[in-house]
Amino acid sequence: MSIISIEILDVGSGIIGEGNIRLEGGNIFHVDVDRRAFHVEVICDIHHLPFIDCCFGVVYAGHVLEHVDSPSKAVEELKRISKKWVIVKVPNASWYKFMTDPEETPDHIYSWNSWTFRNLMRKYFLHVEIKSTIRRLANQKQSKIRTLKLMLLIPLISTNELTAYCKKQ
Repeated sequence: MSIISIEILDVGSGIIGEGNIRLEGGNIFHVDVDRRAFHVEVICDIHHLPFIDCCFGVVYAGHVLEHVDSPSKAVEELKRISKKWVIVKVPNASWYKFMTDPEETPDHIYSWNSWTFRNLMRKYFLHVEIKSTIRRLANQKQSKIRTLKLMLLIPLISTNELTAYCKKQ
């Protein structure tokens, strides 16, 4: 009987209280640029990850690419250190442009819809599947106008997050 070990790298684990997904477990390694990040083991930049090639079974980056200077370089790094899978989540621009005040996300440099996100990921992976998902928005103030927009737009734009499942050859 053999034991299969899946090593997961959580890139950009985030600060506790920001409402992002927390990956927890014995085989998960967390990195971030911020010392206050959740379970951070190494402080580093996604553009220059301090790991050898193909050293993690799964590399996960949730809500990181919208904050970085070079999304292409970041995805290239995620691919480099992954043995097999890269999973990336980003906000869906189609949702956020209607539902979010730009002043609430001043640190977002880039945004994607399903088409542009798929194109970015296909530059680096032959096998890419994009899923539209709903991320619960914690502690978001709801004005009357935003609530009205939400009621009118949910049937048209049902997801606020895009997830790319990318498989290396």
